[in-house]
Amino acid sequence: GEAVLAGPISEVFGLGAAYNALVILSFVASAYFVYRLARLYGVSRSGSCVAGFLFAFCPYRFGHLGALNQLQTQFIPLGLFFAVRFLRTERLRYGMGAALTLAVQSYFGWYSTFHLLAALVVLLVWEVVREPGRWRRLPWRKATPLALMSAALAVPSALPYVLQRLAMPEFDRPFSETVRLSADLLDYFRVTSDNILAQLIPVLGRDWSGFFPGLMATGLAAVAIAAVCRAQPKPTHSESPSGRATVLERARAAIRGWGAMGYFPILCVSGLVLSLGPILQVAGHRLWIPLPYALCYYVVPGFSSMRTPARFAILGAWATAVLAGRGFDTLRRRYPRLGSAFLLGTLVGAGALAWCPDLPFVRYADRASMPPVYGWLAAQL
Repeated sequence: GEAVLAGPISEVFGLGAAYNALVILSFVASAYFVYRLARLYGVSRSGSCVAGFLFAFCPYRFGHLGALNQLQTQFIPLGLFFAVRFLRTERLRYGMGAALTLAVQSYFGWYSTFHLLAALVVLLVWEVVREPGRWRRLPWRKATPLALMSAALAVPSALPYVLQRLAMPEFDRPFSETVRLSADLLDYFRVTSDNILAQLIPVLGRDWSGFFPGLMATGLAAVAIAAVCRAQPKPTHSESPSGRATVLERARAAIRGWGAMGYFPILCVSGLVLSLGPILQVAGHRLWIPLPYALCYYVVPGFSSMRTPARFAILGAWATAVLAGRGFDTLRRRYPRLGSAFLLGTLVGAGALAWCPDLPFVRYADRASMPPVYGWLAAQL
């Protein structure tokens, strides 16, 4: 996918320019599609702008600057945008958009394909839970052929991997490697070692797995969650000797209070749990507590092909950014005199805390400076 998109740029300006264009595009597109998604959930224009900025410049993305396919995170919010519109309107064009986005994502990176699939499953579960009888009213007749179409379009990119796995049993990722490359619970309190916070406080830095969503994003998301919790409606009283009815009523009241926006805290927790991999790890110690990823590894097709479960942390970063947009709106309504200065201060503060003074740059090697092995490989084609 990246090669097709950057092909014209590569032909005119060279491969180095094409690579840089893809990196910059990933920031712009990721920010814009999160902006559109936040607007769909009722966040203001300025709050949605904050959400998009916080996602595009989150520590996770900076920690993966050396992995071009992991930077192409724009299809995750885009696919969800179409899916939400499809569930709300049942219009075929939005269903087609979600199906095509999922298929296109498979050509840009299989990791994010599973990330988008997980986000869609969580969305479906949340819609069913928060609205009784929703399961029967879902547009299954339209969704089923669209899902089959998306799977068919993804076959050309998946087939070579399937054939290689059949030919070489050792091609599969071993369970031990999956455990090794899962997130540690403390990674959510760390940033990439290039981040300015890690430069000031070295204990906060880690080479590749700093999954802290960022100070501004976390703070604003906490404001949004606190505001919703304060506005929760009180459940009706129907006490029972066991107390079970009261607990159930409170749960239902909480779900109604969150509304559609309650999807994002659930998605954040889901991404965190999946990123921890098959076994819980804390401070480098394996506690041998099985997690849902262990079941997915053996039951869900394709999960065993992913070497790094930690990358599911992108779902948490994305959900936190949207919640931060809602938190921004809450503070702006509470302090209306701050106006545009609050927006500018939020963006500047988030940019400063996301800044990495020592970004790794690699000079693009031309044909004259490439190692001879590449010339030999070219001659074999």
